[in-house]
Amino acid sequence: MIKFYEMKKSTLTLFSLALPLVSFAHGGHGTGFMAGLTHPIFGLDHLLAIFTIGVIAYQYKGLNRWLLPLAFLVPMIIGGFMGVEAEGFLGEELVIKSSVFLLGLLLAFGIKIPTMILMSVLALFGFFHGHAHGVEMPEESIAWQYFAGVVLGVAIVVGLGNLKVFSFQKIFLKGKSEEYLKILGGFMMGAGAILLLA
Repeated sequence: MIKFYEMKKSTLTLFSLALPLVSFAHGGHGTGFMAGLTHPIFGLDHLLAIFTIGVIAYQYKGLNRWLLPLAFLVPMIIGGFMGVEAEGFLGEELVIKSSVFLLGLLLAFGIKIPTMILMSVLALFGFFHGHAHGVEMPEESIAWQYFAGVVLGVAIVVGLGNLKVFSFQKIFLKGKSEEYLKILGGFMMGAGAILLLA
């Protein structure tokens, strides 16, 4: 009974920390740097995908913990500059929304694919996310300032993903986080499914 109560309490704590990320996910505001900063943070599909990347990356050791987010970030910047003064690709939104679902699936089922394959998948997702950032850049913004904001916004969200795992392992879970990460992955899968159906 006590074990069930503790599990229930920890699960509720997990959702209480994850749900605020969804609650403030509204459209970004401003121009230039501020527009770039708010776009990945206040765009729900971007926010959930990037946060999940941070969580997944934390489970890898050594240099890979940093290379995985970079595998997303670098193609995102390239795609972003390509998206300036361009139109979205056919199926671009579908790929972005699918990324939330698929990353959640990896987390929910504890799937660890080879690092190079995962980096390739993240690079693909990063390009499409970035291209959407570029397409949606406010007309009065200066591209390099806007994308400086985008990069910082992504870094903050990835950092939050890392911090969530670290804090749960050290404070709430005493190092045993697998089942709770699966719950978080299921949450992300559900959010991705809702985005795809919306």
